[in-house]
Amino acid sequence: MMPAIDPNDQAGWYAAIRKMAEDHAWRSSLADRIAQNHRPTPASASWAAIKAGLKESAAGRL
Repeated sequence: MMPAIDPNDQAGWYAAIRKMAEDHAWRSSLADRIAQNHRPTPASASWAAIKAGLKESAAGRL
């Protein structure tokens, strides 16, 4: 639910961090969206999804 930034985009990260620090309305809109849409996932469900994806990948289905 947060903006996606390429891990190698140093300027993009800098801009996003600066915007987060300086733009209260944008930061609040992100916080509101997270509060409304975030659904916690139990660790067991996360691991099950990861294992299923790895099995599919190993089988050449991805």
